[in-house]
Amino acid sequence: MILQSAGLYLLSRSTIINGNHYHLYLLVGKMELISVSSLWLGCLFAYLASDKQQLISLPFPKLLAWSLGCVAMSFSVWGFSHTYSVLVSCLLVIICVMTMWIMMVLLAAHFKGRSMWVSSFGFVLFVSIMLVGVK
Repeated sequence: MILQSAGLYLLSRSTIINGNHYHLYLLVGKMELISVSSLWLGCLFAYLASDKQQLISLPFPKLLAWSLGCVAMSFSVWGFSHTYSVLVSCLLVIICVMTMWIMMVLLAAHFKGRSMWVSSFGFVLFVSIMLVGVK
């Protein structure tokens, strides 16, 4: 069940443990979902600027791609700081960027030339991680 109020999504799941019903509530803010989505796009642009990437035929211009990546990282820090402190937001962005780039390399090796598959799978994966709960 999904309820929305005051910009938060409340996800409820019913679980039975030892005969008792428990409801698991996960709060996910819109800013967290927007932040992780923009961070994935920023990492994707930075990856597509590499000469060794195999998703598209010609790499993106490095200045444009890295500028978009830095803007996305800054926006993500700002977005995560609505929920966490600025220091924790910076650390969360650094951890997400490292994880996203590793995931990008692994996905790109299996889906050569299929940039839509890689971008969609990474987007769904990291948004799902945020919905399950990083808190």
